[in-house]
Amino acid sequence: MIKVKKGDILVVTISKITPYNAECKILEYPDYTGFLHISEVSSAWTKNIHHHIKVGQMRAAKVLNVDEKSKVIEISLKRVSKSEEQEAIEAYKNEKSAQKIIQAALQKAKSRKKLGPIERKLKKKYGGIFNYLEEVSQNPDLIKELPEEIQEIVLEEVQRRFAPKDVTIRAQFKIETYEPDGILRIKELFNGLDVFYLGGGQYYMDYVAPDYKQGHKELKPLLSQLEKKAKELNLNFSYEVLN
Repeated sequence: MIKVKKGDILVVTISKITPYNAECKILEYPDYTGFLHISEVSSAWTKNIHHHIKVGQMRAAKVLNVDEKSKVIEISLKRVSKSEEQEAIEAYKNEKSAQKIIQAALQKAKSRKKLGPIERKLKKKYGGIFNYLEEVSQNPDLIKELPEEIQEIVLEEVQRRFAPKDVTIRAQFKIETYEPDGILRIKELFNGLDVFYLGGGQYYMDYVAPDYKQGHKELKPLLSQLEKKAKELNLNFSYEVLN
């Protein structure tokens, strides 16, 4: 039985588009079809559905309803934020890449073991193959979870691929003030931060983190603090996280 539930975010590809809806392949659950109504495509008014989605496009969608009998999952694109979509697609691609590492190792070792049972074991214990390989990169002893004949092959690949790589997340701010000392207030707001002026009352800050998930998690309280401080300084303040 399908494990997906209402509110989950899934990765899909658009397979068919009609004037008022679209069919999607649910990549994690290939036995099910995604149904996307035009009203759930975009938060903006949608006159032409083709202006927002294209056949073959990969997107992240939120589950609205699951019909087990017809094997149809009703989904929404507009209820998924940009950051949620980025994280979901990145996680899906990472998991597919991790599967290929194990599969290639099995073939290279001419092992009789199959990917399926290994994948189910690691998913149950670590949440997925990619999560497991990340753990191995920090604790190589965990490689013993794999069949002996592929341990050395996989460990070499993990050490090669899982070198730390930072990502940069950009937050953009818009500030308006009618106070005579407005510039000083803005400087006080951003005191201690590397913030740059774009013009027209707009500023930006780049936040570096090990990955997008951790970066967004760390950035959220910082943005909340800026919002609170801006209110205390009587500044009209808004922000947008661009990636």
